[in-house]
Amino acid sequence: MIQENTIPQNLNKLFSGYLTANDYEPYEVYEMLNFFSTEVKTEVKKELFSIVEKQLWSVEYYLRLTGFEMQSKKAMYLYLEGIYKFIFESGELPDITQFEE
Repeated sequence: MIQENTIPQNLNKLFSGYLTANDYEPYEVYEMLNFFSTEVKTEVKKELFSIVEKQLWSVEYYLRLTGFEMQSKKAMYLYLEGIYKFIFESGELPDITQFEE
């Protein structure tokens, strides 16, 4: 079970490597996932889904984690839902600038 304002190790690899203000390369997430086993990919998918569904992160935590200051908690979770769909459901990449403050 994921605690509030924490990030599991493998999910952190994706965020810290490709989804921060200093290193925003979301298309590279796919390359990183290729290095993960099927089990780890499944676990990362469940973890991100759980974070979005249960809204486990605060806006302040997300700012410390990524360097992105979001407009609101609602905007942050709309963006994270879009990232989830982009990574795991072949959705379109959400435009981070629409959600940033």
